[in-house]
Amino acid sequence: MFTIIFSFIMGFFLLSFGAEGFVRGGVIISHRFRVPEYVIGATLVSIGTSLPEALTSFYASWHHVPEISVSNIVGSNIFNIGIVLGLSALISPVVIKRDVFSKDAPAFLFSAVMAIILGLDGNYSKKDGILFILLLIGFLWFLLRERVSLTPEDGKLVKNGLVKGISLVILSPILLFLGSRLTVSAAVKTAELLGVSQWNIGVTVVALGTSLPEVFTSIVASIRGRNEIALGNVMGSNVFNIYFVLGGASLIGSLPIHKPTIFFDLPVTLLFHLVLVFMIYDRKVGRESGLALVIGYVAFLFGVFAFH
Repeated sequence: MFTIIFSFIMGFFLLSFGAEGFVRGGVIISHRFRVPEYVIGATLVSIGTSLPEALTSFYASWHHVPEISVSNIVGSNIFNIGIVLGLSALISPVVIKRDVFSKDAPAFLFSAVMAIILGLDGNYSKKDGILFILLLIGFLWFLLRERVSLTPEDGKLVKNGLVKGISLVILSPILLFLGSRLTVSAAVKTAELLGVSQWNIGVTVVALGTSLPEVFTSIVASIRGRNEIALGNVMGSNVFNIYFVLGGASLIGSLPIHKPTIFFDLPVTLLFHLVLVFMIYDRKVGRESGLALVIGYVAFLFGVFAFH
């Protein structure tokens, strides 16, 4: 029990420092290359914070535990919207300068739709994996072609801190990964002691643990007034989880999908995507919306234990 408690404490400590560094480094790099902060959040930061999901799902697929691979992604994507963005909005309303609704929402929704369509046959095959990877390349190309103008303050920040920004972005994912692994290990051991099923562990405990980098990074970004990084991190992570993590795991080994996942988990994932898109229509996710997202996630947990 002492080991479990120690792992939780050390995990949260590493996650906190990694998140702080990632946000600072991401802001500097976005200004240096004249890329909108939302785009940095949806690409560089989301890829870095999604590493735990990727490594966990790849490992599970390699060791023939497909339920963990799929449930981890489904649970993480719902958790990202319900808890990560919900808590960020509760701390500080997410005000969006970028026209996310028309520019980015279609690609965000499309990823959830593709996860359902390709999963209707009860299996994610290697062909599905290749298609997911190709869609990821198109998504990244679409985002990274955008540029913005630098202000004098931005130029000063870049000149004085580019090396620091690059160093933070390189080192922070390591801290996030180590912190999430410690936390996941402790959480899984606790769940096993309570006799929770493998699927339920994957869609709740493992998904929560692997999403902790998104939680800490988005909350820190929200506290620092970098709302677009927080939103970009959530939306980008969800797309990355489907296209790269789910796609990569299915390339390693075929991923069977059970009926409860097809008829409950994946539709709920799409529902959360749709809800978020409607919320960002007026370029703001307020505290009321944040509370609604958190309540929605709690309702999803009740559904998980009912359907599985």
